[in-house]
Amino acid sequence: MQSGDRKTQYAHLFAVKGSSRKAGAPYNLVGAPSAKKLSAVKAGKCKSSPSVTWVPPKTGTKRYVEAFFNKTAGSPPATVEELADVALLLLNRGSAKPVISAIDLHILVPVVEYDNETDVLGTPTGRFEPTAMLAPMYRADTGPKPVPAPPCPGYSRWPVVLHGSAPIAPWWPYAGVFGVRVTVGEGGSGTAGLPGLAAVGLVMLADRR
Repeated sequence: MQSGDRKTQYAHLFAVKGSSRKAGAPYNLVGAPSAKKLSAVKAGKCKSSPSVTWVPPKTGTKRYVEAFFNKTAGSPPATVEELADVALLLLNRGSAKPVISAIDLHILVPVVEYDNETDVLGTPTGRFEPTAMLAPMYRADTGPKPVPAPPCPGYSRWPVVLHGSAPIAPWWPYAGVFGVRVTVGEGGSGTAGLPGLAAVGLVMLADRR
C-alpha cells in the first residue's frame, strides 16, 4: 500500500479515550499517515515514536485500540465484499509477543431478502440492522493462516475474512464494516518495549496491488 492510495480508508474517529492528545494516545491514529510518519518509514529504523503512534498500556487486559471508518459523512459503510485487507502501519515492534495477537471487525448485519419458499439467501437491500456486532477476523494462534512478523517500520496487510471460530454467516459478504479492533500481544516494558501503531486502514478490493 502506498501513501497515495485514494481508495484506502483511514481511521478518522476512535472510541478509546476519544480525543486525548497525549503521547501514545489513540488520537495519533486518526487520519491518513502524516508526512512525519511516512518519513519514519522511509528512514527504515524501527523505533519508539509515541508522539505519532498509539502505544498500548504496559499492563492490563485491554491492550487494544478501536478505529472507526466512514466513506463520507452519512454514507453507508464499506461491505466485506468491497474490502481486501486491513492495513496496519507499525513504527515500533517492541518486545510484545506476538506483536499483533488479534484483529476484529465492527460490523453491521445486512438486511437481506430471502425466498420465503426455499429460504435461499436473496439480494441484499443495501440496508443494515441497527445493532452492531464484533466479528473475529484474525487470531495469532489460529490464523486463518500464519502471518510473519509485520515489517517495521512499514505496512502489513491482513485479509478481511471471517475467522473460523465464528458461526457460518451466509450474509457475511454484505456485512457493513465500520470499525476495526487491533489487539497486541503480552509483554514489553517501557515505551521502547511496546508496539507503536501509526495507522489503521481499510484497503478496498479494487485498490489491492
